Amino acid sequence: MDVISKANSESLQDCNQSSSSKVVQYAFHVVRPEQVPAPSPHFLSSIDLCYSKPEFSTLVLFFKDCFSPAAGAKSLVDSLRSSLSKVLVFYPVLAGRLRENESGRLEVNMNGQGVHFVESKVDSSFQDWEDIRQCPLDIDLSLDTRVVNPSDVPLIKFQVTQFHCGSIAIAVHFLHIILDGSSLYNVLNAWAKVHRGSTLFCESFVRGRELLARDPPKVDAPVPFIIDAAAHDKQLDASNIVPCNLVTLRMEQAAIDTCKREAQTGAFAYNGGKATGFEAVLSLLWSSMLRARGVPQHLDTALLFSINLRGQKLALVPQNYFGNAVANCQVHVSRAGDIVASDLSYAAHLIHKAKISCNRASVQSMLDWLELNSAHVHKELHWRRGITSTSITNFPMYGLDFGWRGGALSQLCFLPSKVPPHMPFVAMLPSPRPKSIEIVIGLHHHDREVLLQDHLFTRYFSASEIKLWTGDHICRALRRVPK
Repeated sequence: MDVISKANSESLQDCNQSSSSKVVQYAFHVVRPEQVPAPSPHFLSSIDLCYSKPEFSTLVLFFKDCFSPAAGAKSLVDSLRSSLSKVLVFYPVLAGRLRENESGRLEVNMNGQGVHFVESKVDSSFQDWEDIRQCPLDIDLSLDTRVVNPSDVPLIKFQVTQFHCGSIAIAVHFLHIILDGSSLYNVLNAWAKVHRGSTLFCESFVRGRELLARDPPKVDAPVPFIIDAAAHDKQLDASNIVPCNLVTLRMEQAAIDTCKREAQTGAFAYNGGKATGFEAVLSLLWSSMLRARGVPQHLDTALLFSINLRGQKLALVPQNYFGNAVANCQVHVSRAGDIVASDLSYAAHLIHKAKISCNRASVQSMLDWLELNSAHVHKELHWRRGITSTSITNFPMYGLDFGWRGGALSQLCFLPSKVPPHMPFVAMLPSPRPKSIEIVIGLHHHDREVLLQDHLFTRYFSASEIKLWTGDHICRALRRVPK
């Protein structure tokens, strides 16, 4: 452990003053790879460069029964830093820094400068909340996510927070320009394996140049996220922007199956009645959020979702490809009222058509378009009356095994600020309960309250789920609503 504390980390005690109600950061480290490589460049694809405004996304994982409160967590935290140092050998890009190359293109200098690791603690226990998903309402588990000079900041930061009950939260703050959710899961899984004493092999880090634009770039097929029919949104007055509030609801398998049946048997049933759970649930969320926001029926709307290019359908890169390997698809409807008034099969069919239209030719055109227009990609996204979504339900986050008795309990996912703070969004996440998913919804406070009182939406969730975010008075009203 002396190697870690002296050679691979720089510590600074007493980062923050104590506070009885907030997380107290008490130690800061820079963790470097156990074997520092010779500096070399890491190429960033045109998809990576979509996130060229450097800003951190956040994932928080909660683990219970990790250490004895009487003995303290020093040994556990020291071991986490040690195993992280070993993992960085296999993911050297994470220990590098952003820079511009000779042509002005952003790349990563894999120079082994290391990642930030913050130790913190809070005088609270998981039992203080009815559900751990309510914890961040009271406690700030995040680090400062601002980036002033990209060449000076790490590409990934970790904050390990100790709870009074012997549990911990691991907050992961990462620059999206470097990796997506799939790559992040692979990194975390590798870290967990090393922490348990397993051995990694060199193939843990795979990065070729599969996702390249042609030379010269040539847009000869529809680009999945460009909507020719949609008028561009006007610039919003930043002083009037109201940020969204979050709510996390757990949807059980029975409710998912109900959504699927409605999409498979509705008036616009498609594909031989084989609507997927993703299409059906996303259709429900799109129509429900439009209704909650009160979007006028005659105005247009859009839905943004992502397709993993590692999947079986396209398989443009291997499963362990490191970086961003997603294609953003945007569905546009000229009348929001058509989504709200129709059954789930209508929007689900539109989502399905957008999915199947994303093929190798359209992805190649997307790569070429991004190479030419990466600085203008956000102008093509229909923010004003649109909804953006992400889904990582296939990532087995709750299978992450650091060797702790309690295992993973819950997680939170925060979208990067490139999604405007006023932009309604939804994230579909895996759940610790088998055959269920967790849905994070971001809406303005008033719209969120309307959504949670809409029986057309809440009937897909248990009364206890709604009660977590509303209170008894609304739950009593829900029970009186005929199903």
